[in-house]
Order: sequence, then structure tokens, then C-alpha cells
Amino acid sequence: MRAVKPRRLLVIALAGTACTAHPSTEPARIDTTPLAAETVPSAPVTPSPELARPQPPAPTPAPAPLPARGTIDDPAPGIAKWEERPGLSEIQGFHPLVMGVLAECGPDGGKWCELGRDDRLTPSKMLTPDEQDIVGIWPSDAWRVEREEGEAEMEDPSGLYAMWVFVDFQRWNTKRFARKKRIEVELDAHSEMAGNPSAVSRKGWAGGMLLLDGFLVHHIPATTGPVKLSGDVWDVFEAESGRMLLVVHHGNHRLTVEPHCPGKSCVGGPVLELQGETRSPDPWDFPLDVPRGGDSLTIVAEHDAGPYLLHYDAPAKGASATFHREEVPVRVSTSMLWPDAHGGLWLETDDALAYRDASGRWLEVTPPTGTPIGCANRLEPRELLVVVRDASGATRVYATSGPALPSTTAEDAR
Repeated sequence: MRAVKPRRLLVIALAGTACTAHPSTEPARIDTTPLAAETVPSAPVTPSPELARPQPPAPTPAPAPLPARGTIDDPAPGIAKWEERPGLSEIQGFHPLVMGVLAECGPDGGKWCELGRDDRLTPSKMLTPDEQDIVGIWPSDAWRVEREEGEAEMEDPSGLYAMWVFVDFQRWNTKRFARKKRIEVELDAHSEMAGNPSAVSRKGWAGGMLLLDGFLVHHIPATTGPVKLSGDVWDVFEAESGRMLLVVHHGNHRLTVEPHCPGKSCVGGPVLELQGETRSPDPWDFPLDVPRGGDSLTIVAEHDAGPYLLHYDAPAKGASATFHREEVPVRVSTSMLWPDAHGGLWLETDDALAYRDASGRWLEVTPPTGTPIGCANRLEPRELLVVVRDASGATRVYATSGPALPSTTAEDAR
């Protein structure tokens, strides 16, 4: 990942000066001349028919709209139906995964279990999930990526050096992680990227893995040929539909996130600008991306200015796709963010669960009674699992398919 030194834009609001009319310091002159008497005719006055007709009362000005709740900073109240799963009380926690369940079982949490559709727990062949990050969907499309850097070697007497990194893509085969592809990437040993692989690997949520190497995106396994890119692309993401989002560098510390548009005749989509502090030593980093069905995707973006969620919302029908950036109060990891089956998104907070629906509205959902230990995103059936510890110290597992989505009303906005 290349180090970016983004620039933060400083916006200064200038307060306007209110102008007030000041009274004159000269005393007012009063005319004391008496008024002449005036004769008033005694003829009756016939009122106009319009004036005689009863007039409707003047309209009452509409009250100012209430500030709508439903943002990540001020979520609307949400209610979820939690169902206890007594047969899963052996679970002590979950390995962090975006989708799928790998549960830590036993009284001391000394073994790992798979969860079947019938709520039965069976021992897993995975014995050491914490040794290295697991990305993808457990267990059907789970991967590990290993990198091995070679030594810098002189290419010619002029002093040019070459450096290589080997990238191994390993897929879970129900027994172990087996190598599916090994790619060799050349680095410039004298650049600022020396020792930091420039090849970027990502989970492709349409299936398999992605490797961004220069102007090419490779699919692993190679279901299609390499995808050619133009411009200075620094990162790549793939939604469940196969639609790609690119992080593009335009020079002068300017970055954008935008949909990949493979041909001159294609219709692109919204572009999201990313800018930060020019002198910052920290780059933009994208530690996680989460698919939300179709083209929709949420990307976790980190910068010294704060962590953000970048939402690419692509409705299935009708409205055009949109980009939204939201600052979040905490750093987000794999153990805190899960998509559901309705285009929504779960986010774990300190004392509650936040839920973003497909329209972008945030709800705050109270978890089951007890001390939450961990969550998992189950696929069959699709539901969020939460393991809690009750007052006696025992663990209990609850499940929900999602919160009831309230309508936006004045009462919700209060």
C-alpha cells in the first residue's frame, strides 16, 4: 500500500455583522398647532360584499422541522426480536469474520467448532485461526494471504537494484489452507515503497481473491482474464455483483473512490473525494470492506483525522447509485461490522448495536440481556448471533434476523 500524505481542507466560516439602525441624537419636533374642525357626512356607508363575507383566519406559520434522527451520531430507536438458542450455550466466542461462523467452544474455549443449519456444533479442523488473518466467507470461501520478500539484488553495474515479493494465496479446503496461487511481484528497492509490497490483495466478494499489480487486477482463481486499468490506481474493491470500486490518485495528494468504468461508452457512477492533512505522516488506509448485496459496498477508511465508513449505495431498481462518507467514533475492525441480507449493516458499539438500513438510516438496537462477548454473521439461516454472559457467569446465545424498521415520523425525530 503506498503511503499517501493527504491534505485536510480547512474551512473558515466568517460571521456576518448585523446592522442595526441607531436613533438620532436630535430631539424630535412636535407640531402643537390645533387641527381645524372637520365636517363628517352622515350618509350611510354600504360595506363591500367582500368585506361583509366572513374572512378565513390568517394561516399559521408552519413550525420549523424537527431535526431528524437516524444518523450515526444520533440513531433512531430500533427494536429487534431476540431468540435464545439453548443448544449453542457451549459457545464462548467467535473468530472475527465478515460472514460465516467459526465458534470457540468448550468451558475453557479450548477448541473451535462449526455451526450447521440444524444448530448442531461439530469440531472444526481449524485449530489455530488466530495465527494469521482469515478473510472471506467461512468455511466456503475463506482465504489467507502470505507474503515473502526477497533480498535486493543489483541488476547492472549502474547501481540499479531489483527486489521481489512472493504472494501466496491459500484457500480453506475443509481441512487446511492450501496454496491456490503464487505470484511474484517486482519492487523498486530505492523507492519509498522499498520493503513494502506495492501489490494489493483484496477479497473479491463475487468469489475468490483479487490482486492489484500495476495496471492489472488478477482474479484468483482465474475465472476471467486480468482486468486492465488506466490511471494511478492505489486500491481495488469488488462487490458481490462483480462491480469494482477503485481508489485513484490524481496527484497533489488528491484521492478519489469511484466505480470502475471499463470502456469509453460505459456510464460511470458517483465519485467520492478523499483529502486530508498534507503534512500528516499517516496514509489513508482501508483495512476492511463489506459487501451489502448487488453493487452496494461499505469500505472502512482510516486517516489521522479519524475513521470513516464509505458507503456505496446502489439500489437494485430506480434510483441512481450514491456515495456517502460518515465519520465513526471508534476504529472499526472485522469483529465489529457485518452485512445482513437486506442491504443493511450491523456495527457494534460499546454498549449497543447500531444498524444502518438500506436507505442509510441508523437505528440503535439494545442487545440481549447480559454482558456481550461477541457476534457472528450466520449465513444459513441469515441472522446475527450474539453470545452474552449472564449474571451467573453462564453463556447464552441469541439470534435476530434484524430490527423492525420504523417509519420516519415527527415522534421519531424528537
